[in-house]
Amino acid sequence: MKAKNLFIKMSGAIASALKDHKCAAIITAAGSSTRMNGLSKQLIEINGKTVLQYSIEAFCACAEVKQIVISAKPEEKAIIESIVQKGDFSVPIKVVCGGSTRQESVKNAFFAIDCSCDYVAIHDGARPMIRPEDISLLFKSAFRYRCATAGHPVSDTVKRLDKNGFINEDVDREGLFAVQTPQVFYCDIYRAALGAAEKSGISVTDDNSLVTAAGFAVKLVDIHNKNLKITTPEDLDIVRASLKKEELQ
Repeated sequence: MKAKNLFIKMSGAIASALKDHKCAAIITAAGSSTRMNGLSKQLIEINGKTVLQYSIEAFCACAEVKQIVISAKPEEKAIIESIVQKGDFSVPIKVVCGGSTRQESVKNAFFAIDCSCDYVAIHDGARPMIRPEDISLLFKSAFRYRCATAGHPVSDTVKRLDKNGFINEDVDREGLFAVQTPQVFYCDIYRAALGAAEKSGISVTDDNSLVTAAGFAVKLVDIHNKNLKITTPEDLDIVRASLKKEELQ
């Protein structure tokens, strides 16, 4: 009986937390895909669905997410809008044009989310293996720490090279993490970070860097090492096999 009462209290607390926060998600799909021989990674089909659809479905299945904004290349905006319309997704979705850099693309999407949203998750559309439960875990961490990012410990041996390309020293892996997405931020913090970047003129390829450069702390959350990103044709083969295996389970 005590365990049951505790469960009821915890469930009520979780439900209350979800009511207290309105969250949005940004999915970036405006990259140049230069290492994919010109193919747009997000529009490649795997098992009958585009890479982008896998991410959309994961965020739609996350209870915290109330809105999704996708940044697209201008020439692919209509295609992605068609994917959204045909998908009949459970969460409202906007598609906006990205900019010439990732930072500009995310900025365009950020200012398209509902002004009542207080947290935003930013995710690479080329990471189709993200799971709803991991997204939820990151949001809950951000509710506590204001900013949270997905990551996984570095498992490979790391070396630092000299200017001629020879091994110079070993790098201690303790505390080293490979950063992934989603990256979740309190909207006021991300807005302030964008303003600081505009004043200083800095340009980054990672939203954590944007936020930490403005003086804010980001909590790293170890999700798992299966949250793969498609960067090369070889990555696509691995992701395709992994998704097929998951769907057969």
